[in-house]
Amino acid sequence: MICCDILTSSANTCVNQSLGHASCVDHVFLSPDLYNTVNSAKVIDCAHNASDHRPVAIVLDEIVGSTISVHRCRSNSSKKLYKFRWDKANLNEYYAATYECLANMSPLSQTIKAVEDADAARLVNLQYENIMYALYHASRLTVPYIPINSLHHFWSDHLDELKSKSVFWESLWKDNSCPRSGTLHLIKCQASLRYKLVAVCNCLITEDSCTLQLA
Repeated sequence: MICCDILTSSANTCVNQSLGHASCVDHVFLSPDLYNTVNSAKVIDCAHNASDHRPVAIVLDEIVGSTISVHRCRSNSSKKLYKFRWDKANLNEYYAATYECLANMSPLSQTIKAVEDADAARLVNLQYENIMYALYHASRLTVPYIPINSLHHFWSDHLDELKSKSVFWESLWKDNSCPRSGTLHLIKCQASLRYKLVAVCNCLITEDSCTLQLA
């Protein structure tokens, strides 16, 4: 196996800004065959990342021939489950959509008087299904609809705000040639540190809560 540190110029993969420590502790090892197909390699420094560890990205050229066996993980064939994000919805748009979906439905009182009891029950059930479908259709038109596992269980709107600030100051810092001291560097480090601390604390609090519930 061959270590790929030389391809990333042994860049620091773990940076603790609060302590001012940095080191190269994460590595990628490849077989000689794969090593010879490396197209690029880098350590990703991204403001979205709440961890002190920075991911190492290795891009390989397309492998032709059968000298290297590549095992592909089977995709999960189970159907994904989705949910509505009502906290992110525009309720005014939802109300307008429900009006459009329900406006063309005939009032049940106008049709139920002239039918037998058995038919009345069928009409009530049909009207109920139509109302439920109309509300669901309005929701799909106006409310974000995402896989249930697409968000971390500990995520919050406050973390969204801290993440946005961290990304903004990180981008501004990079646009100004990445100064290692000064006001801009200090603000960038403080924004990143707040984001990471809150993310870690929320995660630990949630895990402790789950452990207590299981106990």
